[in-house]
Amino acid sequence: MNNLSIEYILFSILTNSIAMWITMTTIPRIKFTSKTFITFVLCLILCSILSLCNIIYPTVVILVIIIGILSNNHLIGMILASISYVICVVFNYIALAIWQYITGVTQAQLMSGMINETCFYLFFFPTLYLILRGIRWIIDKFPRPDKLSYKTLGISLLILLLICSAILVANFTYERTHDYPVDLMNQNLKLFLLLSALMAILITIIIIIVYKDARTNIELNELEHLKQYTEEVENMYTSLRRFKHDYANILFSMKHYIDTAQYRELNTYFDTQVIPLVTSLDASSPALELLSNMKVPELKSILYFKIMEASKHNIKTILEIKWSVEHINLKAIDLTRIVGILLDNAIEETDLITELEKRTINISCIQKEKGSTIIISNPTLKEHINLVDIRKKSHTTKGKNRGLGLSNINEIMKKNENIYLSTSFVDQVFTQTLDIDD
Repeated sequence: MNNLSIEYILFSILTNSIAMWITMTTIPRIKFTSKTFITFVLCLILCSILSLCNIIYPTVVILVIIIGILSNNHLIGMILASISYVICVVFNYIALAIWQYITGVTQAQLMSGMINETCFYLFFFPTLYLILRGIRWIIDKFPRPDKLSYKTLGISLLILLLICSAILVANFTYERTHDYPVDLMNQNLKLFLLLSALMAILITIIIIIVYKDARTNIELNELEHLKQYTEEVENMYTSLRRFKHDYANILFSMKHYIDTAQYRELNTYFDTQVIPLVTSLDASSPALELLSNMKVPELKSILYFKIMEASKHNIKTILEIKWSVEHINLKAIDLTRIVGILLDNAIEETDLITELEKRTINISCIQKEKGSTIIISNPTLKEHINLVDIRKKSHTTKGKNRGLGLSNINEIMKKNENIYLSTSFVDQVFTQTLDIDD
């Protein structure tokens, strides 16, 4: 490093920083605050300086750890950062081979002048970004569970990726110390392509395993909801049959009080026996009747289950489905997760209200000409809510690990460009409006 000019050192720090920025942020896709952005840029500059001193592998590990810390899921973040680095190194060798074939400039010649390097990087950076963006697009097509299903498997994959990175770094460092011999570069290119192919096969197998496990868990949850929904319907039907069976006896007993002019006893009997029976029957009947307009079975199941759950907390639910809802253009898994999270939040917030007349959740489902809308509103004790912060991961006023719901919805929305969630807060009423386009 002592033999290099100041201009070349600054140029190398700049190009290395750009390469590491593209590599470490495109696939993991980190959202930076102003503080984390500045911290990360300073880390990139430091790692670039260490790289010039041939301290390469520790810088890779440091960056992978930093990406893991900044990611929502630390383990997945580190895995994606490691994958991104391996892809970057392998593509670097491919790009050099392509560049040498097109221009005739070897890597040793490339490193001897800033003009040649600048031309190469103008080709390398955008191409690398497009490749990583394409891989990011493929990853987004797979619904990812909130937690890695196989934690041990994930840690094993991360270790394997870091070992693979160590091999790449060792070979690259050996090349640098021997002034980039062409034969060695060609051998390393073949080695790296083989390693990347094996890693791609392994990662694909792991993704398939995790994806199937996540799908199975979600389907089991949906079946459980459907089972509870069916049981509730059966209970209501049993209650209705029991009421029909008993109503003649009830009327006959009331007639006895009337015939004997026992009006005070009649009033007591009516208040203590008839009213509770009718109230218990009527409490769920309106929801059941209105749900007949909901033709999407998964949404019907989650709505009914959450309505029953609210009733157990003495929370009244007003359900409005005036017209038949035949279809919602969203995967059943994503739909039930979003509605479930919104209703869980509404029930939890309403349960804090002590005034009985305010303990009410309103749910509206509307089928539009080109889409559907689901509106959920609930009262809250809060006098002010920051609508910008509430969807950030772990932002909550309810205690540790309680602020993941709306951030999980954001993850689902990133994979579905046809859904929009708007939030309003007026007069201590919190309203979430979910629009789903066809």
